[in-house]
Amino acid sequence: MNKIEEDLFKGYRLKEDNLISFGFKKENNDYLLTKVLLDNAFILKIKITNDNISSKIIDNDFNEEYILYLNEGRIGDYALKVRDEYINVLLSFRDKCFEKTYKDLTQDIFKYIKDKYGDEIEYLWKDLPEDGAIRRKDNRKWYLAYLKVKANKLKILNSD
Repeated sequence: MNKIEEDLFKGYRLKEDNLISFGFKKENNDYLLTKVLLDNAFILKIKITNDNISSKIIDNDFNEEYILYLNEGRIGDYALKVRDEYINVLLSFRDKCFEKTYKDLTQDIFKYIKDKYGDEIEYLWKDLPEDGAIRRKDNRKWYLAYLKVKANKLKILNSD
């Protein structure tokens, strides 16, 4: 997995059932997707094996792997176009075939509340250091409680 993929898929979990409808083909234990980029100048190949994503872009003119889009420093306009189209395909793929993990969703909620209302989670209990609450500033009443509960306590059968 390259740095771009790591950044885009961090905090997401694959929904394997959606891969075929997105256009992936299953071969043995792998899922493969081929997409044309920039009017057939490049071919993007994405491979998923056991939830691991790898991709490469092939330059059709030279039939070689194109890597300039991976450069983290300055890149030229053309490589930037390749990178942008590559990222757009990955974002579409992520939106249709992945779901955010709960931990990251929780952080998104906390960030939204802080940005919108200026309130932050308070960890109130020494014996429950991961549990907390968010309170209104004016009357100190809770409007969100964050409690870590094991799935078996909620009678959820298939839990991670």
